Amino acid sequence: MPVQRWSERIWVAQVARDPAYSEELDSLLAAVAARTPVPDVVVDLAGVEFMNSSNLAQLLKLRKRLIEGGGRLRLAGPPNQAWA
Repeated sequence: MPVQRWSERIWVAQVARDPAYSEELDSLLAAVAARTPVPDVVVDLAGVEFMNSSNLAQLLKLRKRLIEGGGRLRLAGPPNQAWA
């Protein structure tokens, strides 16, 4: 997952089309956990075609970690299937 660090406080992560992007989200969570101060993270879901409950759980875990550290999570371009 390419992570662009726009600044010290803002990261943008693009999630791959592959539905098995769990490892990418785990890597992002580890990078955020190791960071002080915790950045604000934008997760670009525009390329995602499928989301399962594990992926949603990972996003919630990431959100929780960001909130605990004073950061924010924003989702960009979620697929319509994610809202169904």
